Amino acid sequence: LKGVVPGIGPDTKVILWAGGLWDWFDPLTAIDALALVLQERPNVALFFMGTQRPNPTAVPMQMVDAARSRSDTLGLTDRHIFFNDWVAYADRHNYLLEADVALSLHGESVESRFAFRTRFLDALWAGLPQVVSAGDVLSEAITRHNLGQVVAPGDVAGVAAALLAVLDRPRSAYASNMTALAAHFRWDHVTAPLSAFCRDPQSAPDRAYLAGLDDSFALRTPWHGLPSKAWRAMRHQGASGLARQMRDYVRWRITSP
Repeated sequence: LKGVVPGIGPDTKVILWAGGLWDWFDPLTAIDALALVLQERPNVALFFMGTQRPNPTAVPMQMVDAARSRSDTLGLTDRHIFFNDWVAYADRHNYLLEADVALSLHGESVESRFAFRTRFLDALWAGLPQVVSAGDVLSEAITRHNLGQVVAPGDVAGVAAALLAVLDRPRSAYASNMTALAAHFRWDHVTAPLSAFCRDPQSAPDRAYLAGLDDSFALRTPWHGLPSKAWRAMRHQGASGLARQMRDYVRWRITSP
C-alpha cells in the first residue's frame, strides 16, 4: 500500500475498507466523510480493498458504480480514494497490517443487526482500530472494549469526526484491548460449547418427552381437526397433495393399534 500504490505515499494515513462493496453497505457515507477529513488532514487516503469479485458468474453490485460516481464527482478518485479490484485471501493481511484504521459502514436493516462480519475479526487480528456503524453486536463490542469509534448509520459528520479521532491516536493505544478481546474469538474458545456437547451429547428435553409418548398419541389428529387439515393440504399442495394425505391417513388408521 504505502509507497507502492500510486498516489499513496510512505507517510499517508490509510483508511482501509477491508472487504467488498456490497449493496447492503454504505460506502457513500464513507466517501462524503473523507471529503470532510481532508479539510483537516490532507495526507489521508481511503482504500477499497475489493470492488471486482473474481467469480465471473457473480451478480455485479450496483454500489460499486455508485461509489465510483460519488468519488469522481468529488474529484477524489486515484488522488485520495482508491478502488482496488480484489485482494487474494493469502495477501489480505499485508493490507491490514499497513493500514491505520479500518472502516465498515452500513445502513439500518435486519441483515445489519444480525450480521457477524469477518472483516471485524480481520481487523482485530491485525490490531487495527475500527470506525463502524452502530446497530450490531460487533459495534457493541467495539464500544465496550474501546477498539475504535461507533457512529450512527448515515452520519457523515460523525464518521469524519470518528476517523479524525482514531487517526490522532497511535495504533499502540488500542493494543492491549485488542489482545484481550482477540482471545475470546480463538477457535479453542468459540468451539468450546460445541466440543462439550460432542463429548456428552444429550437430547433436548422436549424431544425426550415426545420419545416417551405412544406413537398413536403423538401423531393422532382429533376428528374435529380433520376438515381444517384437509383445507390446508388442498390450499398448499393441491388436489394431489390432499389425496396423498388422505391415503396416508387411512393407511395409518388401518395399521395403528
